[in-house]
Amino acid sequence: MQLFKLSQDQEYVKSTVTTHSSNVLDIVWAIDAIKGQGIDQGSKIRLISQLLDLPYSNPGISKMITQALGLDFRTHSFYYEGDRVYSKDISSLDPSDDDETVAGWGGLAAYSGRVSDVVAETVRMSING
Repeated sequence: MQLFKLSQDQEYVKSTVTTHSSNVLDIVWAIDAIKGQGIDQGSKIRLISQLLDLPYSNPGISKMITQALGLDFRTHSFYYEGDRVYSKDISSLDPSDDDETVAGWGGLAAYSGRVSDVVAETVRMSING
């Protein structure tokens, strides 16, 4: 995931976060979904505070969320083809996208599903002896 912010002098400031955690993508997806709604800034800040279980009444939290709302999030999936590594922009994180890489959040959604399936199977085996 890459975070971009256009600074006051019109230069890009870039931060990169590398993760295998779907939680990070959940938050990015939710923030982008909230940003895209035609609701007032105060409501967006309140909803993101609620999402993150942070106190909406704290001015420092509100300022941090306001800054986050100004960020341009870019999400990339890395994958192998043969002996090469490639990157694909999956920033829309659209679960209805025809491209499974985008819809499955670069494989993280499928991984979470497999984890749940394995734990459920383990519990069934334990119960059934």
